[in-house]
Amino acid sequence: MEVVGVTCLGATHPMLARTTFDVCIVDEATQVLQCTVLRPLFAAKRFVLVGDPEQLPPVVRSKNARRLGMEESLFHRLVRDDVTCTLRLQYRMNQALVELANKVAY
Repeated sequence: MEVVGVTCLGATHPMLARTTFDVCIVDEATQVLQCTVLRPLFAAKRFVLVGDPEQLPPVVRSKNARRLGMEESLFHRLVRDDVTCTLRLQYRMNQALVELANKVAY
């Protein structure tokens, strides 16, 4: 299996212009603008957006862009439309720390 790792903007590199992927996985997808995530998604047969809906949204400084809804990520749009799967199992930290973090943050 071949794996290519790039940022969403890096996916626009000419070297990848004619490349098609079986799957595109976008991590921290809550922070990626919809217009930025389109190129990598169009290059893939399927895609997975990974992120925490309680984390930061994309940064949009333009008032006009915000007014037009540009600050909504594709991730948040899909959450709103209930096209999601919540992962409940993690291996990053001790279960007691997970419970504490969930209590404090969520």
